Amino acid sequence: MARHTTTHIKNLFLDPNNYRFLDNEDYQHIKDNNRFDSEIQNRTLGFLEKDGFKDLEDSFKKNGYLPVDIIQVEEVEKNRYLIIEGNRRVATLKKLWKSYEKERSKNLGDLDPSIFKSVPITDYQEVSDENHHLIIMGLKHISGNKKWKAYNQALLVRNLQTQHKMPESEIIKSLAISKQDLFRILKTLALIDGYKKSEFGDQFKSSMYSTFQILANNVKVKSFIGLDDNLKIKNSKNRDRLFSLLSEVENIDAETGEKHKLERIISTAVDARNLTKVIDDKKVIEEMEETRSFAKGYAISDKVHRDRANTFLKNIEIKFNEVLPLSEFLDRKAEDKIEDILNKIYEIKQKKRYNLFNDLNKDVEVFMNFKSKALSEIEIIKYKKLENLKINKLNRINIFAGVNNSGKSSLLEAINLLINQNDTYNFLDMQRIRGKFPKLNALWLNSEFRDKIEIKGRFNYVPISLNIQKEEEETDNLDKNNYLSTFEFESTFGDENLKSSVRLFQDKNEKFYKTIRVVCNNSYSNPYLIQNRTYLEKSYAKAVSKDILKDILTFIKDNIDNDITDIRFTKECIETFQVNHKDFTVDLSGFGDGLQAIFYIALQFASAENGVILIDEFENGIHYSLLEKFTEFIQKLAIKLNVQVFLTTHSKETIEAFVNNGFENEDINFYRISKNRKTGNINTIKYNSKLLLEEFSDNQEVRGW
Repeated sequence: MARHTTTHIKNLFLDPNNYRFLDNEDYQHIKDNNRFDSEIQNRTLGFLEKDGFKDLEDSFKKNGYLPVDIIQVEEVEKNRYLIIEGNRRVATLKKLWKSYEKERSKNLGDLDPSIFKSVPITDYQEVSDENHHLIIMGLKHISGNKKWKAYNQALLVRNLQTQHKMPESEIIKSLAISKQDLFRILKTLALIDGYKKSEFGDQFKSSMYSTFQILANNVKVKSFIGLDDNLKIKNSKNRDRLFSLLSEVENIDAETGEKHKLERIISTAVDARNLTKVIDDKKVIEEMEETRSFAKGYAISDKVHRDRANTFLKNIEIKFNEVLPLSEFLDRKAEDKIEDILNKIYEIKQKKRYNLFNDLNKDVEVFMNFKSKALSEIEIIKYKKLENLKINKLNRINIFAGVNNSGKSSLLEAINLLINQNDTYNFLDMQRIRGKFPKLNALWLNSEFRDKIEIKGRFNYVPISLNIQKEEEETDNLDKNNYLSTFEFESTFGDENLKSSVRLFQDKNEKFYKTIRVVCNNSYSNPYLIQNRTYLEKSYAKAVSKDILKDILTFIKDNIDNDITDIRFTKECIETFQVNHKDFTVDLSGFGDGLQAIFYIALQFASAENGVILIDEFENGIHYSLLEKFTEFIQKLAIKLNVQVFLTTHSKETIEAFVNNGFENEDINFYRISKNRKTGNINTIKYNSKLLLEEFSDNQEVRGW
């Protein structure tokens, strides 16, 4: 029951346990029998003064006391009222009253001093528990217009549930909040509780609440730390990693032993919101931890770059749609601008090239991304000039040697197509590379593709296959003037069947697929791919994250140029690899073809981890004196990263290098690939290293087979 009355300002006592004080570093809970002590009341007044109430003081002096918001109290003892709601107003009046009593100051403006003797209050009598008290505060400072800090609001809400055992439905109804709001608060406080119990707990401040709220209520973050429906954090390792990102950490200099603090990686709510976009990207988090820089980690995220690019393209599309109805008003200057825009679009397409490792352009799923037996056999029923060619018992390293035009490159292409299953992007890019075009020539592909492609194999004992055939659609909605043909893809991995298709037009192509799945991570390298900067940048990032770049640099320093200190991918002027030499800094293209080829081939092993790498014309540009060391190096990379290697060569020195490098020759299969002069069929003959060397005299070259 509530009673409206008035009382002297001296009878009103501030609530020292008010929820607005809970985030104050000096706050301590005060027992009921000490709440009215003068020392406690002065401390409470100090808390309120620190938060500031000059706005109320100025308002009282200008407008007088306007009882718009009635002060709500509970009479604890005779003429002793504890403030439930209105602590700031009472504190302001007390300050003005003490000044008035001390100096009889007339500096009250329009405030009538009689207010000190008769402050309007609403007395809630017979309050049986604290729930009613808390609900009154909550309605004002959570649902109302005088909100507390978010952290203080959250604590009140949770205390109603945990300390006062109020059911969720009653909390929601009493405070006029949603069920979603309630659970958002509880998840946030659960994460804060975990943080406060951690080694970083003393760094928590109430201002961090919004950061924790963003993290605790994000699906990816909850998965990362294992926050379940019971508000328990299951993944303690990732929890500690997350807390480290949110905290200053102590670093000890290995040489001097001096301690110094490293700044928080996540210091704002904006950082937290951006972190939710990349928290499931292992390499991004590792980069942040290593560099203690949010910006450096965020900058290497593929998803971030992809989202930005898609946003830019969406904005461009909107602008194009706006200008389209005005096209008849465009003059010659505008036509020049359009031509310039078209050239830029062409540059973008050239840069992307829809290469076979195009997971920056589309979402590609991998059937197998773990240590497996890789390809054990390949059967090419039909691909170009290869027919009914079956190769069994494939090894970790598979070397195919033969003269030019014997079908070596076609064999690698067939393996590549099979591994990449229904990937239409990969198929089109492979044809572009095969035709040596900077941009795919649709007319050439349409005339070149005559026969159905049919390839089979086994990967980790699972049968896989790919069929591609060309058809002409009879559909009314096709532009018959530009339409050339349609390529239908059907692939299998075990019992799973996937389909996709490409409509080929003279000036474009249209791709159709529900999902694209490739057998495993894979990489394809030939002399025409060296300038594919997008793919090489991706391989570089993976090489860095897997510590392979150090191995590559060590090999180059030990065997080519000991004065090279580093090779880094940079975008300062153009996308390129920059070599830091003891005496100068220069683009990688300033060095010989051999160093470039070694660097690029080795780099791509990181993209093929637990998968397959295909290298056409392995020895191209590499001096014969380096072959023995380099073949040993790639064998070590293949073992370290669990990569199966297929490579072609027409160099006897390459074969000898693998035989003589002394590194696990049992991992190598040698094949001679040749064309039967009578039937025209392509055949392969398997050799062991001893028989292969006996096959040729010292001066004989593979080119002469």
